[in-house]
Amino acid sequence: MIRKPPVAAFALRLLLLLLLILPSTHALSLDVPPRDKICLYQYYEAGDTGTAEVFIVNGGNLDIGVSVEGPFADDKDGAPSMTTQETKVLYNAVVASSSAFLNQEHPTGVTASADGLEITWPAKPGAYALCLDNTMSQLQTKLVEFSFPAPEGKGDGHEDDFDLDAALAGTDNADNGTIPDNIRQSYKADLALLKHSADRIARTLGDVQQKQQKERHRLALQTAANQNNHHKMVVSSMFETVVFIGVSLFQLFWVRRWFEGRGLRVSSRSREWA
Repeated sequence: MIRKPPVAAFALRLLLLLLLILPSTHALSLDVPPRDKICLYQYYEAGDTGTAEVFIVNGGNLDIGVSVEGPFADDKDGAPSMTTQETKVLYNAVVASSSAFLNQEHPTGVTASADGLEITWPAKPGAYALCLDNTMSQLQTKLVEFSFPAPEGKGDGHEDDFDLDAALAGTDNADNGTIPDNIRQSYKADLALLKHSADRIARTLGDVQQKQQKERHRLALQTAANQNNHHKMVVSSMFETVVFIGVSLFQLFWVRRWFEGRGLRVSSRSREWA
């Protein structure tokens, strides 16, 4: 009798494989206080492509300063040094979720849409900074959704190191005999089919995540627009109410003075005729 490889171990390997190939870049949310500037850093190697995405979810007029600078060399403490000679500003602008900003011409590598602002650039070795500048705002905190991922294939350490031959070799030394080559090929075919299915599931999940993120962006834009319209309506209603009350008080005061003045004139005339 030929012993099959442990099903539990094989299933665990497949689960880990599926988790490793799932998309690993997710957008993060960050509150940028008023009169404050926050910078995030990411390291790149030669030949990498830098990518940064920014979307303003809530706060004020949905605008914030965005800049990408680099590369920075590390100082003696291992932190990015701001005095690197090769450092240059790759992008610097006030990003807004408005039609005027979305329709204007943007530099090469910058794409602006209702789903956010995406910046790509050919990176050099060193650290790059993504800075979110809210110093223009005196009171409003901006909620920003951003993505500043590490370069693909660098530093993640996730690789498919599952060796089916090594897994089956453990059964060759068993007392029940070795596994024939035809069964080995069958196992390899099944594993290839499982990998293909896992890749397809990962792609489907990635598409679903992208659609969900776009829907969240659209919902955030609609919510912000509704809140802005509501705020304008409240302010305009309060202004109209104050003006109406002021005009009404002025009318009462003026009419009262007018009748008082007319009454005095009528009484004086009556005395003259008398």
